[in-house]
Amino acid sequence: MKTIGIDIGRANTGLVIFDNDEKSIVANATIQLPIAKVRKVSPFNATSHRLYFLQQNLKTFILGPGGFKKGDKALAVIEDYAYGDQRMTLEQFRKMDKMSLEVGEAHGIVYAALAEIGIPMIKVAPSQMKYFIAGDGQCEKTQIIKTMHKTYRVPLDDDHQYDALALCHMGRYYIIFCSSPGVIKEGTYEYNTMINIAFDMRHAAVSKIFGLKL
Repeated sequence: MKTIGIDIGRANTGLVIFDNDEKSIVANATIQLPIAKVRKVSPFNATSHRLYFLQQNLKTFILGPGGFKKGDKALAVIEDYAYGDQRMTLEQFRKMDKMSLEVGEAHGIVYAALAEIGIPMIKVAPSQMKYFIAGDGQCEKTQIIKTMHKTYRVPLDDDHQYDALALCHMGRYYIIFCSSPGVIKEGTYEYNTMINIAFDMRHAAVSKIFGLKL
């Protein structure tokens, strides 16, 4: 079983493939997309090229060395959209809204690529991931990096890949929780987070694909 962590961003998408049996990272990369500041009227739209670039590079990574092979079981774990919080100003919300459009387009491309390859996926909220990894849903990225580096002792290239590794970590717990619920101690924040994820109807459907029991 392999877990694929995908941290989707407007310009950078972090990727990590973790082999759950070998307990090791087998591939990691960051797909960097050009952000067009000026949009020109052209039959070769910059947006479509960006998304095509993301699609092709994602498929190349997943199907490349250490990646998904025919007959393999794999689970993709994706960080869901960030919706902001009440502390943000109206101007910050407007700026975030514009950026969210491009992030949303990237999400759609990733979902379609995974479906084409045949890999099921679950999504986790950014605050949920931070809470699970660091015990604080509002922690800084530096805390995620520190925790993941301490856990796996493998230097990665950037914070996007560390986020992707954190998503792999959650995916490992998801699989363990669904196959052997008693392994994770009831009442811990790992247990509570997995409860929230595993009993979501979309994620329950993913569990059925693996033959896991909730």
